[in-house]
Amino acid sequence: MSSAANPLLAPSNGSESMNDPRFSSCLLAAAKCKGFDWVVLHNGMGFRCGYVRLLPGHPWHGKHYDKIDAKVHGGLTYAASDDEGSWWVGFDCGHYGDARDLGLPMPAGIKKILPLTPLDGQVIRTQEYVEQQCRLLCEQAAMAVTISSSSRNLSPAPE
Repeated sequence: MSSAANPLLAPSNGSESMNDPRFSSCLLAAAKCKGFDWVVLHNGMGFRCGYVRLLPGHPWHGKHYDKIDAKVHGGLTYAASDDEGSWWVGFDCGHYGDARDLGLPMPAGIKKILPLTPLDGQVIRTQEYVEQQCRLLCEQAAMAVTISSSSRNLSPAPE
């Protein structure tokens, strides 16, 4: 990932939310799978979030996350562009049944009010788990390109 095209290193315009991939101080991992960049961030509240970068021309590029048929933990909860025209889609691990990881950075005041152990039935979504979900999202993004290419090739020729 080049820093010029990386929203994690792009200048802030002040409109980002805690789940926005532009927060480089929250970066836990970054890699590539099936030709797609992915990142894992923490949201400052004890939860990990995963994001995949889509270049212009990808069938999901520019779509709202509710309009993308992808299966990841909790479903997609994020879709937005960066300053370079890439489209980032992502998910968070702060859903019902997900536990906060108190080992992640967060403000001291937040840690004081949180339970020290997960509540019954809650699961901490580990770094390994979220990275696996990012790779799964990359695989689905690659499949979407394949399906899109196939459907264009099967379209009837213009008369």
